[in-house]
Amino acid sequence: MMDKRVQQAVYNNAVWCDTVCRAHGWPGEFYEDIWVQWHGSLPYYPNAVTLTDECNLTTQRQAIQHLADARLPEGCGAKDSFCVLDLAPLGFEPLFEATWLYRPATLPPPIEPIQGVQWRRVQEATELRVWERAWRGAPGEETGEEPARLFLPTLLTYEQVVFLAAYQAQEIVAGAILNRTDSVVGLSNLFVPDKEQVSWWSSCVAAASELFPGLPLVGYEHGQELAYAQQCGFVAIGPLRIWIKVGEAL
Repeated sequence: MMDKRVQQAVYNNAVWCDTVCRAHGWPGEFYEDIWVQWHGSLPYYPNAVTLTDECNLTTQRQAIQHLADARLPEGCGAKDSFCVLDLAPLGFEPLFEATWLYRPATLPPPIEPIQGVQWRRVQEATELRVWERAWRGAPGEETGEEPARLFLPTLLTYEQVVFLAAYQAQEIVAGAILNRTDSVVGLSNLFVPDKEQVSWWSSCVAAASELFPGLPLVGYEHGQELAYAQQCGFVAIGPLRIWIKVGEAL
């Protein structure tokens, strides 16, 4: 039997991917075993997310094969949510592996240790633009040009989606995205200052818990961010792997 916590985290993530793509006019399609978006590719967002584990691998491979055959000009990627697919024969290569995370609702929110910080929900399109700049970091030094917007103002109209910003001296210094599906809240795109990262993570988790009281948090991380999340009460519940079409950028 699939771990219900993993199932909730996977579905939450697929819904968020679909939400971002729909904001760009590229809606995906949910099938029993996989979510697929056939229209184009966005940076950091895959074109496919598997929804079940080893039950219907053939169906998932067929969908990803059709996706690869579509030859999307911007490149495409696939999220193997259970680390069970070999997509190399389809022209993909692993980009990275990560771990699904779950923070129980019964766990008390961390005590917010950062002083002089106000967490609040982004409300306006201009504020969202500033939030995205902070999330990306400074524009490229060579050209000074900003990349195309990834998070469009349409996303602010969705009640289940929250762009969370931490203000310090009227400047956004940290942030995250929350998205609710059924009885869980996804935490993603978290960015914090380079110092005292665990404290900032704890502060963000406390703010998320205040906005969505009584609901568990889900998401995935890898590398050092995985360690930060676990220090804030998240538990590892399963592996995932991101695949990218060879020779193309996700």
